[in-house]
Amino acid sequence: MIAILNEYFVTLINWVQSAGWIGLLSYGLLFIIATSLFVPASLMAATAGFLFGPVIGSLLISCVGVLTAAIGFAIGSHAKHSWGLSPMKSRAGIRIIKEAMEKQAFRSVLLLRLSSVIPFAPMNYVLGGSKITFGRFVFASWLGMFPGTVVYVYMGSILPSVNQLLGDDNIALKSAHPTLFWTGFIVSVLVLALLARTATQALKRDAIDVEKLTNNVSSK
Repeated sequence: MIAILNEYFVTLINWVQSAGWIGLLSYGLLFIIATSLFVPASLMAATAGFLFGPVIGSLLISCVGVLTAAIGFAIGSHAKHSWGLSPMKSRAGIRIIKEAMEKQAFRSVLLLRLSSVIPFAPMNYVLGGSKITFGRFVFASWLGMFPGTVVYVYMGSILPSVNQLLGDDNIALKSAHPTLFWTGFIVSVLVLALLARTATQALKRDAIDVEKLTNNVSSK
């Protein structure tokens, strides 16, 4: 089954490569549908890098990524208000995120996007049940997702074969400049790791502060 899916994937990628602007727009639509159905956004971003290069790929994924986030947010918000359902349940981890969101909404969304504590699609639906405004959510999401988008697109752009996106081969050098290749690759990964680590630590501090505040209020 996996082999068949991989074959379809490769066929689709080959078609997008040969379809020009239609392929570009089609891949943007595919990204929205696939990531909304929990396909990893990192895989889709890397594929865009392979197909369109680091610049066009980054611009495309940055645009459709924030559009997908906005759609997920709207669905989560609609579920909360129209159906009486909220993605923010009583589980401790989700409750702390919710309370931190109410405390510093923009900063919390930005840090969540940088750290990837919650996967892309579930986070869109979950945050739709929070009190953050739509505009702040969209801007914070775009800003927080952009560094990771650039890194994953760049990683995809240096792959010489589409099969490597599926894990069939090891990453190889694309041309005759190995020093430049590895320098860019290592720096990109280190920057993303540093951003994620810093954001995660900040989220943990926020969670501790919120937990202390909750305990103080409940003890009175």
